Amino acid sequence: MILFLFASICLNIILLIVITRLMAQFENISHDIDISKKEDFKGRILTQTRSKTINELVAKINNIIDHYGEMKSLKIEYERNLKTLISNISHDLRTPLTSLIGYMELIKTSKTMTKEDLNEYLNIIEVKALYLKNLVNNFFILSKLETLELLINNKEFNLSEAIRKNVILFSDKITLLNLTPTVTLPEKDVFITSDKDIVDRILSNLISNSIKYGREGKVIGLSLEVEDGHVLIKVWDKGIGIDEKDVPYIFDKGYRVVKGYDDLESSGIGLNIVKKLVEQVGGEISVFSKPYEKTVFEVKLKM
Repeated sequence: MILFLFASICLNIILLIVITRLMAQFENISHDIDISKKEDFKGRILTQTRSKTINELVAKINNIIDHYGEMKSLKIEYERNLKTLISNISHDLRTPLTSLIGYMELIKTSKTMTKEDLNEYLNIIEVKALYLKNLVNNFFILSKLETLELLINNKEFNLSEAIRKNVILFSDKITLLNLTPTVTLPEKDVFITSDKDIVDRILSNLISNSIKYGREGKVIGLSLEVEDGHVLIKVWDKGIGIDEKDVPYIFDKGYRVVKGYDDLESSGIGLNIVKKLVEQVGGEISVFSKPYEKTVFEVKLKM
C-alpha cells in the first residue's frame, strides 16, 4: 500500500513537471506570437521540446507567420504603388487639362485670331482631349485587370485584318509626323482564337508607343509570322529606343523612361497594361532595343 502511494506521488510529480514544462513552452509560444504581430517582426518561433505534437504545432504557426509576413509585404508594396499611381493620375490629368483650358481661354478672349490660328488651336485641343480619353480608358482597363474583373471572350477572328485596321486608325498621326509605315503580313490571312477586343488594345497601345517614341527614326513597322502553332506580332521603330538599364523595368506600372521629347505625355501604365493583357490571353511579350537603330516589341500568342 505504501509502495503504491509512493509510486502515485512520484507519478503525479513527474506529470506536474511535464505539465509545467509544457505550460512554459506554450507561454513562450504565446509570447512569440504576440511579438510576431509587430510590423518589424522577422523572426520565427523556437521550441526546445521533444514533443512531436508541439513541434508540429510550432511549424504550422511559423508557416502562418511566414504567410502573414508575405501579406504584410504585399500590402506595403500595394499601398506604395497606389500612392505612386494616384500621383501619376493627378499629374497626367492636370497637365493636359491645364493646356486645354489655356487654349480655350485664348480662343474665347482673342479678338485678332486668324482662321489658321483657330484651326491650329482646335487641333491641339482635339489631340489633348483624345489623350485624356485614352488615359481614362487605360486607367479603367488597369483597374479591371488588377481586380480580376476583366472577362475573356475567346472567338476566332482575322488577326491580319485586325492589324491592318489598327494601322489605319493611326494613319492621320502617321501622316502628320511624316512617318513611313511598313506592314509585313503573310500572303494568306491568319486567324487565331482569342479575345479580339484585348488583342486590339494590345496592338493599339504598341502602335501608339512606337509612334510616340519612334518618330525620329521616320519609320514604324508591324509584322506577323506563324510559328509552331503560335503567332508572332512584332511592332518596331528606329527612334530613341530604350536604354539597357531601363529594359528590365519597362513593363512596370508607373515606370517612365527619362529621356525623350519635351512634348511627350506619358502615364507610365501603357506598357504595363499591354503586358497584363498579353498574359490575360495566355501570351508572352518581350522587347529588344538598340537606340536609334531598332526597338522591337514582340508578342507571342497561341493560334
